Amino acid sequence: MHGLIPSGAQGARLAQRWLVAGTGALLAALAMTALLPGTNLSYLLVVIPALVLATIVARVEEPAARIVSMSLFVWALLLRLVATAGSHLLDATVWLGPDSRTYWTMSSDLATSNLHLEVLPVVHFGSYDVGHYYLFAAAIRYLGADLFGLQVMNGALGALASPLAFGFTRIILPRAALWVGVLLAVHPSLIVLSAVDLLKDPSVVFATCLMVWAVIRLTREEQASMLALYAIAGTGAALYLRTARFYAFAYLELSLIAALVTLALIGVRVFARRAALALVFVTFLTAEVLPLRGAWPPSPVMLTDQIAFALGSPGLRYYAAGFFDRVQPRAEQGESGSAPPSAAAPGVFRYPADFVRRLYGPFVWIPPEDWRFSTLRRGEYLLYPGMLVWYALIPLVLAGMLLVARGIVRRTEREVGMVWLWCFTIIYFAQYFSINLSYRQRDVMLPMLLLFAHLGVTWMAGRRHWRLWYAGYWMTLAVVAAGHLAARALLIR
Repeated sequence: MHGLIPSGAQGARLAQRWLVAGTGALLAALAMTALLPGTNLSYLLVVIPALVLATIVARVEEPAARIVSMSLFVWALLLRLVATAGSHLLDATVWLGPDSRTYWTMSSDLATSNLHLEVLPVVHFGSYDVGHYYLFAAAIRYLGADLFGLQVMNGALGALASPLAFGFTRIILPRAALWVGVLLAVHPSLIVLSAVDLLKDPSVVFATCLMVWAVIRLTREEQASMLALYAIAGTGAALYLRTARFYAFAYLELSLIAALVTLALIGVRVFARRAALALVFVTFLTAEVLPLRGAWPPSPVMLTDQIAFALGSPGLRYYAAGFFDRVQPRAEQGESGSAPPSAAAPGVFRYPADFVRRLYGPFVWIPPEDWRFSTLRRGEYLLYPGMLVWYALIPLVLAGMLLVARGIVRRTEREVGMVWLWCFTIIYFAQYFSINLSYRQRDVMLPMLLLFAHLGVTWMAGRRHWRLWYAGYWMTLAVVAAGHLAARALLIR
């Protein structure tokens, strides 16, 4: 097990104790949640499919890793359930952000119509991202889910990302598997995205991890029945991504092609069986072809249209107004102040400032106006605990990405999963840093980023004075934060 868990009977007993303790705590939390006012028991029903999936994911692991896989799911679900219930107790007012209000309203209407529309979904919803409407509507229609039930379903889907990432990391980089699985289970931002509001991000994280898990498993599997299982899982995940966040699917597809070509050029055999390669091709082809009947263009066409739309949309090209926009003279803001946010800011400041905000925002050193939970949940303040983890990971992720890049250039990196996820991360963050997207678009990449962070921390630990370098990074961040606060106090009224 390459150090994943303690060896021998002692390690097995320790893993089993964690599973038993987590299962007991989860059952107690599920029972106590029934006492919440204004909710029904649908939250129990939405957990069952996730539990079945978690069991299947665990069963395909080696015997020594099965208990670890189930423990990760149980503890991840427990944390998300407690956070969701706690959110309702702290603020019983039903509050949803703009996107979530749309998701809830239109999914409810779709459930009322028995998931049948008179027109094509892309016409009815006015978007190619419609998969989450059908996911929520199916839970409402067939499981009687209320808003709380849908939030618990989000938590269950988010919890599944932990054992899935544990599973594919065991193949790509075994020594990092437990690190990745545990951090995904307990990461504050991922818990918040599941527990507060009604977002599609938990299901996107789940589908992304499921797709990566299925394809990576296909590269190593030889048994026919298991090949079929992974192909079915990968196809389902691909179809959901294609219809819920299409560019994530397109980037995975493009990145896998790049990885296969890269490794083919150096003579690496990626798939244990040729049939597995064919199944991967069928998986992506199915996800491309089936939505065509519903007026979805092919992914390359959608990407081209999206790039053209982003370049012509000030709301996407320019980040929200920030410090440099607010301190510049009014005369520089354009005629009648009509320039888009950040569009009129001096270029020498705007682009570096936007890059820093996308990388380090929301800034945890800026306190909320008050500490009421209703205020915290309406802003981005609940992301602050996760941002501290993110700040710690940034130099580690960068180091890991550079290490893999060096291996690709030198033709020493021969693991297809590593090359695939490296290409995917590069393309994804090229978009994230180029246009105005929400911070949660960054957080959904944590399963991949943690893999590279482990490589980075392993490399740094072997360098002299690495503690001094890392401490210098934090000191620099502290100085920047202090300077930012001082400048805001002096220049912004």
